[in-house]
Amino acid sequence: MATLKEADFQPVHKDLTVVPVEADAEAKFRTWILSLAPPSVGRKRNHSSVMIKASQFTLDSIEGPTAIMRPPANPEPLVDLADWNYPGNPYFDSRPLRLRAFVLVALDMVMLDKLLDSPDEEAKPNQDHLGAEIGRLAYVYPGLQSLLPAEVRDAYLVGLKKLVRRALDHGPKALSLRTQGMFTWPVSGLALAAPVLNDAGVTKEVEAYARTVFANEEFFRPAGYFVNGGTLDSFNGISTCVAMPAALLGKWPFARDAVARVYCLRAHLTLPEPDGVLVGPSHMAALTSTEPAHDQWDFRERAWAAALISDEAACFARMPDEAEIARGAAATVGEINAQLHELSWAPGGLDPAPWKFQAPGPGSNGAYHYYPAGYYARRIALEQHGEMNRMPVLRQGSFVRTFEDEFLVAKRASHAAIIHTGPIAGAGKSDVAYGFGGGALSAFWTEASGSVLLGRGVGSWSPQYKMSLEAWRSLPSHAILGATADNVVFTSAHIVKPETNVASSGGSYLVTVRGTLPTFRHASDRPLSGVVEYSRKFESTARGLSVTTNISTDGKDTIAELYEALPVFLREASRQAKATPTTIEFQVDGKWTPGTDSFTEKVTAVRLTRFAGAVEVGFDRPRRVKLAPIWNDTYMSHAACRNVLVDLLENGDRPAAIRNPRQLAYHIEAAAK
Repeated sequence: MATLKEADFQPVHKDLTVVPVEADAEAKFRTWILSLAPPSVGRKRNHSSVMIKASQFTLDSIEGPTAIMRPPANPEPLVDLADWNYPGNPYFDSRPLRLRAFVLVALDMVMLDKLLDSPDEEAKPNQDHLGAEIGRLAYVYPGLQSLLPAEVRDAYLVGLKKLVRRALDHGPKALSLRTQGMFTWPVSGLALAAPVLNDAGVTKEVEAYARTVFANEEFFRPAGYFVNGGTLDSFNGISTCVAMPAALLGKWPFARDAVARVYCLRAHLTLPEPDGVLVGPSHMAALTSTEPAHDQWDFRERAWAAALISDEAACFARMPDEAEIARGAAATVGEINAQLHELSWAPGGLDPAPWKFQAPGPGSNGAYHYYPAGYYARRIALEQHGEMNRMPVLRQGSFVRTFEDEFLVAKRASHAAIIHTGPIAGAGKSDVAYGFGGGALSAFWTEASGSVLLGRGVGSWSPQYKMSLEAWRSLPSHAILGATADNVVFTSAHIVKPETNVASSGGSYLVTVRGTLPTFRHASDRPLSGVVEYSRKFESTARGLSVTTNISTDGKDTIAELYEALPVFLREASRQAKATPTTIEFQVDGKWTPGTDSFTEKVTAVRLTRFAGAVEVGFDRPRRVKLAPIWNDTYMSHAACRNVLVDLLENGDRPAAIRNPRQLAYHIEAAAK
């Protein structure tokens, strides 16, 4: 670094230009994929890595009078831009850009090595952040090594191996169920580092590490998700995003299988609305409130990276037409030029700042960099002869698909249903269970009405979560809800893992769940005096779904309220601002009247009308029914839901000790609007 002068870091600043290029269809398609996420040399949350002053990369600038200073730049896009072999790219094979990247990673390596040997434990990166840095160092090295003297290359590999050794010695450990899924970050970092180090022993250890994260249920559930908060959460999107390099490199079938499982489950949990908006259930989520359809870090290039691995992801990666593909190079050029000139967004400004460890972001466009030859032809054939480019519920025919013992997704001509029977925490970890489970109907969908019934999450990271005890009647989950005379709240939604039996044959299914209702987790210091048991049966019919719920107690608690809650999805307010919220009506004596927040007696059915369709819930006998207050998600989505509350106490609002079991049976089916 001391031998490099300011001039070594000074590129000739020019705009990229669009140049006609003779290329086959696949090459053009790959360039279009690059246009989805060109090298990030600017824009919000990215540094103006090409345009900042060359002097900032000199050792004199870095060794400041009072601190070690780091230029505001990222190394990956510098190498990516220098690697883009396009005739209109004046930065192709730019030595100044590669040297800028070298200084950044060399500085980070030296400073991180010192930090990791310091006694300041709080300042040290955790495993996922360390893994991200290892991935950065390994990713850029092939773009730097030809410029470096032999002794510098050797020193770089020594430093990289030391960091790899630290990550391997730590290993993937079940330290916190909240962050288990983030171990995909070190896996991808190690996967990139192993071929750079070219050490057979390290390669073997890296594979063992990866196999644990991709195939051990503490980290990855075979139903199809990386564990975050002990269950399926939108953080699964980040886990999957950073797992992509390890899967795309193609050396580990188990990594590709995990990503394929993620997208298979994600596709089956994604429900298209009549207006084209995608929604889905999220009630099981522990930390956040968004559904798999909108999980975190859902970048367009991530969908294409997944599509390169599994056809199940094709429905998330819309195939562009020929004209759009032809504009790929121009779009890439235009975006890079815009970033080169947009300096105002540089995070923290354009001046160096004292070095501190900051974890790298999502990185480069993996779908472009790891693109497998021949995919274009395969995708064209898929478009012409298959339906994988459509969401499963829109494909022809009927199916019943089970995902281990956690989800059942069934689709028939008139409707689709999703049933969740999985856990909301790891075994023995009820203290960190924050989702809504217990065995529930996650969704009931028709093509005309969209998702009429839909369980949604709150997420323990949401400010609303702290108020959820006050709003327990409104929490949008298919659950048994109740409160005693002395205001002890209990619910089936907080059962960590119900006893479950799932049976399916052909297009039919029968699912049973049972468990003991715990008190509301915000009030676990006030337990019930006795025991409340419940069981629920879900059974397919030709036209819909039948549900039977049974409740029994030992009579030791005086119960003031007891409901079966049916979560009605009104709309996603931000994406469906113009859509009319679901209309909820009660049928009494053959006539339909609007549902209200006061009890209506002798209700024989509930009708839910959305868009051009309707769904009816028909009860086994006349019931006492009311609506809970509307629930509006204000955290990571804008879902609006409203529970239909069916009275199971049936004692005229008078508290009572339940001596005899209670049973409720109802049938859900599509109906005429």
